[in-house]
Amino acid sequence: MSPDRRSAGLLLVVLAVLAGVAYGGVWRYPYVQDAYHVVQTNPVVERGDWLEIFTSDYWKGTVSPTHTLYRPITILSFALERKLVGRPAAAVSHVVNVALHAATAFVLLLLARAVGVGSVGAPAAALLFCVHPLLLQAVANVAGRADLLAALFGLGAVLCWVRLRPVAGSGAGSVARERGRAWGTAGLTFLALASKEIGIAVPAMLAAVELVHGSPGSRTWRARLAPLAPSVLATLVYLHLRTVVIGEFPGEQPVAPEDNVLVGLTWAPRVATTLAMAGRYAALLAWPARLSPDYSGSAIPVEPALLAKWPLVGFTLLTILGLLAVWPSILRVRGGLVRAASTGSWICLLSYAVVGNLLVVNAAGFAERMMYVPAAGALLLVGVAIETFASPRRESMRGAVRRVVGALVATTVVVGAWHTWRLVPMWRTGNALSEQALRAAPRSLRASLARAGRLEQEGRLPEALAAWQYVTAISPDYPGGWMSTGVVLARIGRLDEAEAALRHAIALRPEVGDPSVHLGRVLVTRGRRPEAEREFRRALLLDPGLVDAAEQLAHLWFDSGRYAAAARLYRGCVEFGREDLRPRLREATARAATAPAR
Repeated sequence: MSPDRRSAGLLLVVLAVLAGVAYGGVWRYPYVQDAYHVVQTNPVVERGDWLEIFTSDYWKGTVSPTHTLYRPITILSFALERKLVGRPAAAVSHVVNVALHAATAFVLLLLARAVGVGSVGAPAAALLFCVHPLLLQAVANVAGRADLLAALFGLGAVLCWVRLRPVAGSGAGSVARERGRAWGTAGLTFLALASKEIGIAVPAMLAAVELVHGSPGSRTWRARLAPLAPSVLATLVYLHLRTVVIGEFPGEQPVAPEDNVLVGLTWAPRVATTLAMAGRYAALLAWPARLSPDYSGSAIPVEPALLAKWPLVGFTLLTILGLLAVWPSILRVRGGLVRAASTGSWICLLSYAVVGNLLVVNAAGFAERMMYVPAAGALLLVGVAIETFASPRRESMRGAVRRVVGALVATTVVVGAWHTWRLVPMWRTGNALSEQALRAAPRSLRASLARAGRLEQEGRLPEALAAWQYVTAISPDYPGGWMSTGVVLARIGRLDEAEAALRHAIALRPEVGDPSVHLGRVLVTRGRRPEAEREFRRALLLDPGLVDAAEQLAHLWFDSGRYAAAARLYRGCVEFGREDLRPRLREATARAATAPAR
């Protein structure tokens, strides 16, 4: 075995052990958040039919109303786990995620070496990627498998494109090698695309890397880009399958303002806030001291001006990435670390363009897991910087400098692994996640909703009321907060305030029927039955499937002697699964048969 292969094998073992230590204990935790629905209770995963998986959207069979995602490779990985284990096994899923993370770090190492990063910077980039706390959300959350697979296959496609370069000459070996490169890259590109939507950046990465690295000898652009044809074909096949399955193109996810702060903003604050997000991501990458599993609602503040601090930071960083990306083409550099820096910049910039709200507003807004692929490019740049500092011009200084740089990298890796290990327990329960989010991002809407809902469920109504009022304070345009505030106010007898809160919820989103149901209950309690009836009718007009509205209206009609009408509504409720209302149905039917017509 060659020294290079021995070294690579040893580093693979080190990365695997390091990932296991940093994420130690995560396999004790259950499926939480999206993983519960996507993996544990997903009938598509349970059946494990390949044809069904490739003809189903990501959320098929789950409670999600959104069906615009297509990730068959991710679902297939969960189905294969189920086939092997025979049951939902969170421990197995966590171990697979950690193994995929270590494998991705190893591919990053190989890619760094392939683009010219030396024996100090390349391992440093991979080790830092392996333990970086910012990547915790993608690894510890089983549903983050999509990010892991997209990164593994996407970086693998770039590595295949870089390493399997044609040699000078036109012999049969060279042609076969180029064909292998082209089709191997295409296969990995399809796998990345079918793992998560960020894979759409991979074909652009391949073209950019070809632009940076060029080809030996004199070759036309047509000859240089022709090997990309199989990857273009793989992309078209994926887009066709996706369009057929979800029924539209491009099939963007609906984005709620409570999930992404950019929704509804005018152009100036929208651009400023988008740029600020890039700056905030970079800050978390450089100093991941306070991490949160959620940044929904107003956790990310709106930036009113382009010349504010965070928009300027984001603009500066994106500009630097752009300049680094095109620098080899400007200088016509064909070797050295400049090309490696350009490769890292393209990976970071193109993947971030997909997830950073630069090209399209995404459904999650701001989320640490979205930085998984861009972080690979950013840490490749860090590896280039480390290699530069570790290679002084004076040969006599090189050994001492490398030892100092190595010690600093080792210290950073140890601190990163410790910080990641310290944060892993937040994934033990959904409650632990929401509490961590509230510590790190106190204005997180989803975390605030989780806390308020938990307090209400536990019967701690005064605390629940305060929590719901906090929700309305941080997100005054979110109708759910006002509706829940009204419900709790009604439960503690503050009916005037409850009515006001519920009417405000209706005014914010008049097309939703649930607030009208709760308002109707308050009006019944206050003896205003005609008004209550109007609210229940309104709720049913908006959503005929609102069983609660039908039940409450049936009770009103029954109490007022309209037994036949009440029986019709009770029958509909029973058909919707409300077996507890069957005695009321029998009683209303019996009374309707004997009562005079009204």
